[in-house]
Amino acid sequence: MPEPKLNQTPGDKSRYDQRFAGVLGEHYDLRARVMPYHEQFQDTVKDTLADFAKKHPEASILKVLEVGCGTGQTSIRILEADPRIKVVSVDTDEKLMEKAKKVLADMADRIEFIHQDILSVLTAMPDQSMDAMASGLTIHNFTTEYRLEVMKEVARVLKSGGLFVNADKYAFDDPEAHAKSLKEQIDSFEMFDTMHIPGLDIPKLKKGWVEHYQEDEKTKITESEQIKMLEDLGFKDIKVIFRESMEAVITATKK
Repeated sequence: MPEPKLNQTPGDKSRYDQRFAGVLGEHYDLRARVMPYHEQFQDTVKDTLADFAKKHPEASILKVLEVGCGTGQTSIRILEADPRIKVVSVDTDEKLMEKAKKVLADMADRIEFIHQDILSVLTAMPDQSMDAMASGLTIHNFTTEYRLEVMKEVARVLKSGGLFVNADKYAFDDPEAHAKSLKEQIDSFEMFDTMHIPGLDIPKLKKGWVEHYQEDEKTKITESEQIKMLEDLGFKDIKVIFRESMEAVITATKK
């Protein structure tokens, strides 16, 4: 496992806001209820890593960097993909990370949590020190400039033949298709009105998610933009292996 010489406290958050404060962070997992394909979306990450691991029978350990652990929904699938996988999981949101630690308590010996901004962690890692990078619903939150800096560092720390797999919000290249999917997603939050959870302010939760999606428009990335970025950074075999509504899973191999 890499051992970045870093304080386990947040780094520079000026380019990466904590976007899940308050009710969104407290009830983050309710998001999956309006995403009927959530399990398939997340399981695609697990299946991709499992296939990658099978191609490396000689490896005693497979080191995976996770960008953004959230509440551990992607983390657990990364770990379940192969028993040899060990994870360095980085997130700036301490409350979400604490939830992830509880979810992953039985696998604590295979995952290291770092409460810091991802760019600071990446820049402290040696070249070609990680076998794979995986992420779920995180990188779209970065500003365009910060995202590019992160991706440059990911390309540097991945080994030759290393895997990139990102399950995230990717805008359609067609603006009309993107606008349609955005409207459908925002409309889906009406489902929250059918929930009856004691102490939960449903209108506030719904309003928070709508505003979050509207804010995402400032930093959205399209499929073609991500593919071009990966090509420029020396990746090959770039594929969109899953797509439903606004979410897609993109994979690539470091040359």
